[in-house]
Amino acid sequence: GPPQTLTILPAPAIGSIAPTGVPAGSPATTLTVDGANFNSGHVVYFDGSSISTNFVSPTRLVATIPQAALATARNVPVYVDDFSSEFATTTVAKRKAAAGVRTASNTAIFAVTMQLNSVTPNTVQAGSPSTSINVAAFGGFESGRQILFNGTPLTTTINSATSATATIPN
Repeated sequence: GPPQTLTILPAPAIGSIAPTGVPAGSPATTLTVDGANFNSGHVVYFDGSSISTNFVSPTRLVATIPQAALATARNVPVYVDDFSSEFATTTVAKRKAAAGVRTASNTAIFAVTMQLNSVTPNTVQAGSPSTSINVAAFGGFESGRQILFNGTPLTTTINSATSATATIPN
């Protein structure tokens, strides 16, 4: 047959994402990804899973982060896969294997932050003896998290995914 031509497209590159984060428990969120070398076959991945993506231009993709992916506080990698439409006819497994070569130029970090619900007690008189406080938050207290008081880490006890206790020294 006739000779075939192979065209290698430049890899996508993320320049910025907006927003760069939301509080845990937020509703589904629209994520705008600006960069370079995007095409209609590119998909945004959020924490390793593809999310609904619309190609706007070679420099912009708009994707929707589902609410369920925003339930827990953490830093989430966001990247754009670099497979082309050549893979559209292959199996899903092969397509996934060819997708998502992550490099510094096509990866960004999205912060899902804890959402403070309450601090009890919410006031303490200056000069008071050491006071135990309970902090309730949505988004996932987990082992290793600490409560800060005026920027100083307090010894923190994690009671549950939504509650922690610490003592403010006198």
